[in-house]
Amino acid sequence: MKSKIAFFDYFWNIIIGCKEHCNYCIAKKHITDNIVINKGLLNIYDDYENMNIFVNPYSEPYYWNSDQFQCVYESIKNNTKNNYWLFTKYPNIFDNIIIPKNFKITYSITCNSDIKKIYNRLNKNTWISFSPILENIDITYILNNNIEDIFLCKRDYNKYNYNEIKQSFNNVIEV
Repeated sequence: MKSKIAFFDYFWNIIIGCKEHCNYCIAKKHITDNIVINKGLLNIYDDYENMNIFVNPYSEPYYWNSDQFQCVYESIKNNTKNNYWLFTKYPNIFDNIIIPKNFKITYSITCNSDIKKIYNRLNKNTWISFSPILENIDITYILNNNIEDIFLCKRDYNKYNYNEIKQSFNNVIEV
C-alpha cells in the first residue's frame, strides 16, 4: 500500500491485529484482537528496489506467534534491495535474532518507562519513534548511546518537550 508518510514509500500490512489497545493508536478503529497474517503479501515488494517500507502499522509484533514472526523476518532478510522499519514497544522480541542491515528496528517511546525497555539494546540499526509524547521524556540515555535517527509525530508539536527532542538529534523525520 502506498504510504501517506513522505519518508516511507509503502506500508506493508502483512499482519493485522493487536492486543495492545493503546488509546492513542491511529489504527485502533481498524484492528481487532485476532492477529492474522496474509501470506499472499510475503513477496509483494521483491521486484522493488531502494524503497523504505513501514512494516505493520496495524499490529504490535510482540503479539505475533512464532510462525507469523518468522514469515515476516525471513521475507525481510531475503529481500535486501529494500529497507524495512518495524516499530515496537517491546524490544526484547529481538534479543536473540540477528538483524539484517536492511531491517531497522524502531523502538516506540511514549513515556520515560519505555526508555528502560531499550537499555543495552541500542545499535546502528536502531531508530527511535517518539509518538505520541505522553509526558516530558528524559532523552539523556538515548543521546549518550549515539542514536541519531528518530521519528517525531507532527501531531505532538506542541506537547511536552517536543522541540527539545527535535533539536537534540541529527536526523529527525517528522511524520
